[in-house]
Amino acid sequence: MKTLLLTPEWDLQLDASGQFAMASGPLAVAQSVANAIRLFTQDAYFNQTEGVPHFDISLGHRPSPDVVKERLIRAALAVRHVDSATMTAFSVVQRVATGVISIETFGETVNVAF
Repeated sequence: MKTLLLTPEWDLQLDASGQFAMASGPLAVAQSVANAIRLFTQDAYFNQTEGVPHFDISLGHRPSPDVVKERLIRAALAVRHVDSATMTAFSVVQRVATGVISIETFGETVNVAF
């Protein structure tokens, strides 16, 4: 798996030759998991069925933290090459969810912060 490498600010970056930097292997999978968790259903231009249904479960409601965790884990497991996903940290402060999902990919454990 290859994907565009993003900066910590979620911006594109260039490599030494001036081309878009690419990520592969566990880093690419971890970045794809982070993207999947942040994606709202009907927000992706080419495939509006992908994403977490935040509008249905979160906005205008106070969903149970367990419901939100389950949806985020499901989003992580939907990413290609993710063998397992476990929520290792989770908190909601002023309706902003943050945490860490630990994924197994390519025989490695990678922590994905969101």
